[in-house]
Amino acid sequence: MRNVKNLSLRVGKELKALEESAKTDHLLPSTGIDRIKAYQHSALLKKFQTVMKDYNRSQLEYRDKCKSRIKLQLQVAGADVNDEKVEDMLESTNPCVFTDAVLEQTTAAKKSLIEIEARHADIIKLEKSIEEMREMFAQIALLVDQQGDLIDNIEHNVGMAVDRVEAAKASVEKAVKTQKSARKKKIICYIILGVLILILITTVASLLGLT
Repeated sequence: MRNVKNLSLRVGKELKALEESAKTDHLLPSTGIDRIKAYQHSALLKKFQTVMKDYNRSQLEYRDKCKSRIKLQLQVAGADVNDEKVEDMLESTNPCVFTDAVLEQTTAAKKSLIEIEARHADIIKLEKSIEEMREMFAQIALLVDQQGDLIDNIEHNVGMAVDRVEAAKASVEKAVKTQKSARKKKIICYIILGVLILILITTVASLLGLT
């Protein structure tokens, strides 16, 4: 700001000197160069005024922003302030004016600040937990989508295995029944064969006895 002020003073002096020169030249017979100087002075003066107005407006806007920020910070700290009170503070030359306003409610402000920080920490933890859960659900959904065909194949293979086990069980039961039936037939054949052998022996013995 000091540099801007010094520069504006310097430009103002230069414009004043140019104005004095134009006035001096005005006393002499007018020439084209004199009219150019007068035009340049007028144009530069208007431009300088425009720039300074813009700069002043920027300063006022910056001051209003600072005022709003100070008011907000004081309210957060627990000070009961309004626009008029903040304006009085800004106009005051007391360097401790803001400290005094805050110290009036320091204890309450500290307590509120501790509570706010605790709630803020809880919210951060909650948001982190929610984000972790969201990522986990997304990973599970992706895994299910990628392995959907594999799961279907496993279910199909399990079904086929069950069918094969049932078929094998039925075959075993049938084989057991067939084996039991074959044993019965074999025993009957042995009995018949034994009877035939006995008859044959009896017949041979009879024939030998007759002879």
